[in-house]
Amino acid sequence: MASHLTPTELRLRKARINLIADLPFFGTLAFKLKTHITTDVPTACVDGVTLKISPDYVAKLSEPELAGLLVEEIGHCAMGHLFRKGLRDHQIFNQACDQVLWD
Repeated sequence: MASHLTPTELRLRKARINLIADLPFFGTLAFKLKTHITTDVPTACVDGVTLKISPDYVAKLSEPELAGLLVEEIGHCAMGHLFRKGLRDHQIFNQACDQVLWD
């Protein structure tokens, strides 16, 4: 029974299950990431092992927007963005990587 899960945990679980059905590549990778729900991040970020995600941000997202956020964060892992940053400015590099993911 999933009744012990928070609303954020329930929404993330549902989004991951939907990704398995809709985008199996991303859905499979979504289940490989650990999840840390925290208010320490304004939106979401990933380090290749753990997805950190803000419950306040998740609450504002529609189901398709939440799926898109997961795909974006997983995409950073899949495309090796986490390991290619080097000494580049984090904000500029992240924006460039986001652009690559959505083009």
